[in-house]
Amino acid sequence: MMKDKFSQELYSIRLAYNIGVFSKEYARNKFALLYARTFGGASGIYREMALCDFEECFRD
Repeated sequence: MMKDKFSQELYSIRLAYNIGVFSKEYARNKFALLYARTFGGASGIYREMALCDFEECFRD
């Protein structure tokens, strides 16, 4: 269940960015909040994504 909600939120942020609703900086912040809320701000997954500036989130 958590994965489905996470995937849906990830998709909706990416879609909003791709159609121009969100700026790249705003989308990056939304990705950061989503990852922190889902995995925890101190998790390895969050740290790895933060080091890559969440660029992976922008790709399908």
